[in-house]
Amino acid sequence: MYQINVICIILVVLLVAIFDLTGAYYIKVCDVKPDFFLIAVLFFSLYGGLRGGLWSGFISGLVKDIFIGEVFGMNILFLTLAGLFFGYNFSKFYRERPSAQFILTFLLSVVYILFYYNFLKLTHYASGSIPADARIWPLLLPVGVSFSLYTAVAAPFFFFIFRNMFRLSH
Repeated sequence: MYQINVICIILVVLLVAIFDLTGAYYIKVCDVKPDFFLIAVLFFSLYGGLRGGLWSGFISGLVKDIFIGEVFGMNILFLTLAGLFFGYNFSKFYRERPSAQFILTFLLSVVYILFYYNFLKLTHYASGSIPADARIWPLLLPVGVSFSLYTAVAAPFFFFIFRNMFRLSH
């Protein structure tokens, strides 16, 4: 586990936000782009442990809710919990292996999609904007799988970039 400064986490999350808002549109495939915030949270959780996961999850969730989110607090809640979970349980995992990065990112993004759509479904049902008998699973399955796969494929590349930014060795 490495000691990563909170200021560095804030700067990286802001760079991720700038890239997500401006440059990520150039790498969209069929209107799907990777979630760089999930990748950053997972990186800081694996390399920074519990503290890195907590701070990166909270800061990423806050920035994502401010700039992108539909329901304020949803991303803060999920990304903070994900950062805590992965920072506590997987900080000693084989974080250097691209296969481990792919698998963990895929699992995290699948859980995120399920959480996200169920949370939105609950809030929109409560407001009456979606009928209670609406079925979102036929829409969720292709979008969720493609989102999760694309995020997982992009993860090893961004892990490499982040690792070199912080000069973390194998």
